[in-house]
Amino acid sequence: MSLNDPLILYVVISIATSVVGSIIAYVVYELARGARRDKAGRIEGAWVINIGTDVAEGRIRNENGEWLARQLSRVGLKVLNVSAVHVDEDVIRDEVRRAMDSKDVGLIVTTGGLSWDTRNRVVGAVREAVGNADEESLPNPVGSAPGVLMRAKGKTIIMLPGVPSEMKKMYKMYVLREINKMLKR
Repeated sequence: MSLNDPLILYVVISIATSVVGSIIAYVVYELARGARRDKAGRIEGAWVINIGTDVAEGRIRNENGEWLARQLSRVGLKVLNVSAVHVDEDVIRDEVRRAMDSKDVGLIVTTGGLSWDTRNRVVGAVREAVGNADEESLPNPVGSAPGVLMRAKGKTIIMLPGVPSEMKKMYKMYVLREINKMLKR
């Protein structure tokens, strides 16, 4: 068999056209979505983690996750995952590590777990998963639970309170600012 055989030539051309067509379709899809890219041209992905046993067990709807996914998509980030986890250090640590290990993730946003009775355990679990990080406290203008901003390994991690009104206000104050820095608009 050789490329002189019309059937073989047809099959080779069909396969090549299919592969190239798939690549072009993917690129057009991403551009059509308006996906934001960093300076190196990589699509910036986001990972949302809701921390709360009531959400993880389905006793209440994951409204924070839904809202954050919509907002992050609107500004052009590709939301790669939205999850809900129990207030358990091992589970939180594992989920944050999964997000940190994803090469496509530039932003990790958590909500919940910042109330007075769980804050130290939750922030400690995230710190352990992230490793050595620059960290700052984010004042909460409408509630008592401050947020946390960490930067490590080329990723930005923002921890927001779980109360929806507080989370939304702090998203507008801090998350959008960090997205703009990430994308260097």
